Amino acid sequence: ELEETRELAGQHEDDSLELQGLLEDERLASAQQAEVFTKQIQQLQGELRSLREEISLLEREKESELKEIEQELHLAQTEIRNLRQAAEDSA
Repeated sequence: ELEETRELAGQHEDDSLELQGLLEDERLASAQQAEVFTKQIQQLQGELRSLREEISLLEREKESELKEIEQELHLAQTEIRNLRQAAEDSA
């Protein structure tokens, strides 16, 4: 009976060591996965920053284009008024 108890104790110890090994493997896999996710998040954050900068640049370009078009419109309106005035003066 003592021998049987020793065998059971040894088997439980083996099982315990196996479970500890499996747990350690899972911890390592989780740590590696967390590292991969962290790198992916950092990459996405970098892409997001780049896109925000690009959007900001495009907004500034559009604002500049809009101001230029507004100036051209103002000049055209002024020229139309001047031409109308000249036409009235010559009539």
